[in-house]
Amino acid sequence: MLRELSLVVALFAGTAVAAPVASEGDAPPVPVVYISPPYPPLDDGSTPRGSLIVGFKLTPEFRAPVEVRLLESDLPDAFYDAVTVALSYWRFRPAGDPYGCMSQVHRVALTVEFDPAFGSRVVSLISNAQQIPFDAPARYASRADVVAAIERLEGLLKPAEPLDIKYPFFKRGSRATGYVAVRMRVDEQGRVHDPVVVAAHPVDTFEKATLKGLRKAQFVPVIVDGRPTAVSACFIQHFGLAFRQE
Repeated sequence: MLRELSLVVALFAGTAVAAPVASEGDAPPVPVVYISPPYPPLDDGSTPRGSLIVGFKLTPEFRAPVEVRLLESDLPDAFYDAVTVALSYWRFRPAGDPYGCMSQVHRVALTVEFDPAFGSRVVSLISNAQQIPFDAPARYASRADVVAAIERLEGLLKPAEPLDIKYPFFKRGSRATGYVAVRMRVDEQGRVHDPVVVAAHPVDTFEKATLKGLRKAQFVPVIVDGRPTAVSACFIQHFGLAFRQE
């Protein structure tokens, strides 16, 4: 197990977005919470220099890297392990919208350089053949700081009461599971406006039930600088076994 997670930073484009979300277009997603992997200690005491490239996917359902795999490396396996542990803490959002939904699958290639003199640094981050700007400030934070940053990012909206989103009646006899990602605006009173489905799996299955439930939902108002503030946000509803048993 790696002893320490270092070079941690959580980036937010303001505490909340007060205007409707802009279109994602073809812009690649950007990391808003990330950790640079520590230089791992090796059993033989050696301190090699080198780099490795890993590939992973970002999907509308998961805003963290999934299907991480090694593409190229001139370093021992411990360095790949360090990168995979660090990536488990990364979170991405669409460019220009830190609380938005991704509407498509992104394939990302990450190149990391290791040197005992400075530890590690990201050399290149490319999504669907587009370069992602990445400049991590050289500062340290604890694991708790990272967890808190993730909770802040993913916990922007909290329902004021349980959401009334039901599994579609006509699908109750099936074994269908999936998700719906919705971009919406929540006003100063916590009411939902302009919900739009940006991604769903399977399609034409859970979208109507999700939108119906969200239109009458009530969220806890988001507080910015001590005042309730209208925000744009991403909402993802999962449908599984528990829904079918209702």
